[in-house]
Amino acid sequence: MAEQIEEVPAELIQTRVYELHPNKTMRRGTGVGDGIVVGGKLLHGSSFQAGELSWMITNQEAGLKEMAAYTGIRCSAVRMVERVNQELGNEDLADGLAAFAAIKSGNEEAGKIFRQYCLDVAVMILNLQTVISGERL
Repeated sequence: MAEQIEEVPAELIQTRVYELHPNKTMRRGTGVGDGIVVGGKLLHGSSFQAGELSWMITNQEAGLKEMAAYTGIRCSAVRMVERVNQELGNEDLADGLAAFAAIKSGNEEAGKIFRQYCLDVAVMILNLQTVISGERL
């Protein structure tokens, strides 16, 4: 099956959270989404999942049947906030302000969760850079 390519407006490309030059973008939230733009066009892939980084395996020790093995869980900003709030005993697990206040104030366990999250994101970016061989990060 031929690759599906769609025109991408420049303003959409510019609104992405994080850009990898020359034509790479990345978004984190509940999982990790990515857009691969080639020549100003969005690459879909044969299964329409090109750029779906959530399914990259970054923790094979967890076992491939466990979600903890996949980038989408390890690099989920939402999950990191939930874990910090759970550790703090907050009822509102989605309270990002409380989670980051704890991290910033030096809460040891919140900091540990956040540092692991940052390391996981850095490893994901390094793996992605290795695959696409972009000009800069």
